[in-house]
Amino acid sequence: TLEVPLSVLDSERMGEFIGIRGVNIKSLEGKHKVIIRLHADNPSRITASVIGDEFDARLAQCDLQAAAVEIRGRQLAHKVIIPTRKIGMIIGKGGSYFRQVRDRCNVRLHVDKDEENESEPDENGMSALRIQGSFEGILLACNMFYDRLTTDRKSDEDRFENRSTPHFMADWGAINDEKID
Repeated sequence: TLEVPLSVLDSERMGEFIGIRGVNIKSLEGKHKVIIRLHADNPSRITASVIGDEFDARLAQCDLQAAAVEIRGRQLAHKVIIPTRKIGMIIGKGGSYFRQVRDRCNVRLHVDKDEENESEPDENGMSALRIQGSFEGILLACNMFYDRLTTDRKSDEDRFENRSTPHFMADWGAINDEKID
């Protein structure tokens, strides 16, 4: 029996990891000819027991950890604070720029409204843009939005394709496991 810690996966994502009716786990069991049992000692400690031939169990371990990392990568989120008067520029006419960024970067985008008054920005004239996706997708989306806000009104394609140096976000520590509803 091989114990595989899945520390990158939280208990809230366990269903996605297991799959509908256990299809993901059953697939790995069939592929590697092993038995896999999942257990959570507490919400932050999930472990898989892999029972079978040592070589097959090691291969299953690699696949289990890769699947956990893949699912973990889907839940990264970053919040960017932007002046509310610039939201239209970020969204684009009819949502066109939002769609372009979403499709190119494979991310989810959401502009937060003030919780107390849904139609008005916060008192400082700032709004939150939430970006959810992979680390690389979030980075690319932030760069695209940064370019959109800081360059003159060239075509979107010119701004994106002809950039010689990447723009870096100031606080990478802000990327976290926050969920977007």
